[in-house]
Amino acid sequence: MTDENILVETDERIGFLTLNRPEKKNALIGSMRETIREVVSRWSSDPLIRVIVIRGTDGSFCAGGDVGYMAQLALDQEIDTFAEILRSGKQTVLALRRCPKPILASIDGPAFGAGMNLALACDLRIASESARFAQSFVRVGLAPDWGGSLLLRELIGTARATELIYTARALDASEALRLGILNQVVSASDLESTTRTWADELSRSPWRSLAESKRLLHPISHLEKALDLEIEAQLNCFRSPDAREGFQAFIDKRPAIFAPEAGTLDPS
Repeated sequence: MTDENILVETDERIGFLTLNRPEKKNALIGSMRETIREVVSRWSSDPLIRVIVIRGTDGSFCAGGDVGYMAQLALDQEIDTFAEILRSGKQTVLALRRCPKPILASIDGPAFGAGMNLALACDLRIASESARFAQSFVRVGLAPDWGGSLLLRELIGTARATELIYTARALDASEALRLGILNQVVSASDLESTTRTWADELSRSPWRSLAESKRLLHPISHLEKALDLEIEAQLNCFRSPDAREGFQAFIDKRPAIFAPEAGTLDPS
């Protein structure tokens, strides 16, 4: 298993998975989703690994999906390809939640769209003061994926989650901590050492207690249903003129001008 965009290393009982596409703020493309899933699944059954840390390189966590690539898919209406990307994201989120080991997100810089939801799918989140978060999907005419519609609502409640998803408003680390998205905020210079302290402490905890606690805290059945609904919603958005306009505006580096009149949706 090789993927130049994912760095994989272990140190004592901790597995480190590092997103490594700094020129694109570690945006997801190619086999990155599958590699994350495969590494986490392998470590799930490795008795020598007690804790997993997910992080990014060069002052970024993950800017979400590669918008330039998805824009071309939208403009070409490559619906089947986009559907495969969504299904891969679903399986990756499920792998994170099915993993019996604690998973820490160590967040520096942007965590946008699927990048924010990757962090939400982890068990604990530690961020630097320069971390930023956004459910940025509506900016390009899409809806949340990677479980964000459920994971964010579970953390901060329906009213706040609705606000952040509808507006795509970015949060700084202090507001994310206040809302309950983060467990701790530290300076950028302390992020690595603080993450290591948390990981070391968890690695010494009784593994079965943590595994069973995780299973109780995060029932998979609810998440699977939410992920399936997200895929349906994303494909409906992806087929729409608003998505094509949103992506074209991104390419043109201009504000999107969405359709002034609403269409109709099947209420079922």
